[in-house]
Amino acid sequence: MGKRRRFDCDFVCGQTEEDNIIVRLQSVDPAFYPVFIGGLESVVYASGYTPDGQYVKADIAVAGFPESYAQTLTCINMLVKPQTRLKFYKLKFYIINFEFFRPFKWHFGGYDISVTKVTEYNKVEEEMRSTKKPKVTAELAITFSSHRIVNEYEAEHIAHDLCALLSLAKGCQIQWLYWDAYSSDGVLVKSYHWDGVTTPYSTQPLILEHPPNTDIDGFVQQTFERYREVNERGRWKFDQAIGHYVENERRIWKFDQAIGHYVETVSSDSLLELKAISLVVLVDYFTQRYADFAKTTFFVDGTSFDDKRGALHKLISCALESLFSADDLILNEFEPTRRKGAKKRIFNEMADRIDGLNSRSFKSLLNSLLKELDLEVDEDEVETFVKIRNRLVHESYFLTQNDFLERSPYGINPRQFFRILSLTSRIILAILQYRGHYYDWKKREGVEWRGSEKARVKMTYASDKSLSSEGRASNTR
Repeated sequence: MGKRRRFDCDFVCGQTEEDNIIVRLQSVDPAFYPVFIGGLESVVYASGYTPDGQYVKADIAVAGFPESYAQTLTCINMLVKPQTRLKFYKLKFYIINFEFFRPFKWHFGGYDISVTKVTEYNKVEEEMRSTKKPKVTAELAITFSSHRIVNEYEAEHIAHDLCALLSLAKGCQIQWLYWDAYSSDGVLVKSYHWDGVTTPYSTQPLILEHPPNTDIDGFVQQTFERYREVNERGRWKFDQAIGHYVENERRIWKFDQAIGHYVETVSSDSLLELKAISLVVLVDYFTQRYADFAKTTFFVDGTSFDDKRGALHKLISCALESLFSADDLILNEFEPTRRKGAKKRIFNEMADRIDGLNSRSFKSLLNSLLKELDLEVDEDEVETFVKIRNRLVHESYFLTQNDFLERSPYGINPRQFFRILSLTSRIILAILQYRGHYYDWKKREGVEWRGSEKARVKMTYASDKSLSSEGRASNTR
């Protein structure tokens, strides 16, 4: 406990597939009760040895009696030689929610990576699909070319990044719960558990992995290095000119968190309106972060605009007063506010909205982002996206049939949600510079099977179209 106070006890511990690491205290020293129950101190960690020679330490996050919840749990095999305990040949990560049909093999940064099914995968997968509860379905093994993993944190970093990409591909939160470290002769020397974020299993794929379409392998191969570059976990860089570390401006987006937001949204059972709002907020985030980076958020420099705010406020107030009568303004006021002086107050409230004059529209910022990403999106799709977004953000409703020029299948709520989902997904894939096939939910029809060819399309970029046109023109000449 705190202040280096210790008490003897027995305890048992383990981890659920929902990520909870539970520590249950048993046979506790009687002196422990008044200290803990009296609230004088909290439990910091529990540690000890198992009968089979394992040293176990659980760092407590939420203390309770008899059960506490740990943040991490570490197990070290004390029966092997000390020098062996420090030499890892292989780290095997145990993955939840990953449904797949075949093993994978990749090679990144000198590391060999393989993903295989767990024993009795078919039974586990059936339970996962029927209950939607997270289940450990796969083992992700990482080995180093020199036959020794010196830095376990680097291997964890790779596993985190792969899980993020697989989560995006599957539209479901895929995460590792713990890893086992093995020596060169296959002896388990260490295990590490953490309380990673997990969510129920869902099926909202963006990249297909259903025969005959097995696109995930190529997706990971194409995007892994780009994802790490965009995500920029190493946020700070050393500036030689000034002699100290500065923020790395290339890190426009916190991309791992953006993917987490996307996956949590599409896999949730929330109201369709709330899911759509969550996605358009993510697109807002991308557009605004890019605008901040490119310094295109405002028409006029912010300092210059602020210097003229007072004069502008006065001009707008005078213009409003000359154009609108008191009756015009009082008409839409709440009854209690219809009193003397309301006219002047309303003019001031309207004039206070002048900040919007200097801000570019969402549509303008979105078009700038799409152009930067070289993403081919027709004007009608952008226009419809903006209309749906504005209605959702300001009124929490989708558009109605009357909002379309003619009767359209996109007038129904699910179709509008799929339009939002489609453009959001393509923006994310374009940030990753992905050039393969993806599942476009906007093209999905009825209850088509999960691997439908119709909704499986290839990412298209504006430059590809222009290059194709140039090629045709050259051939014509």
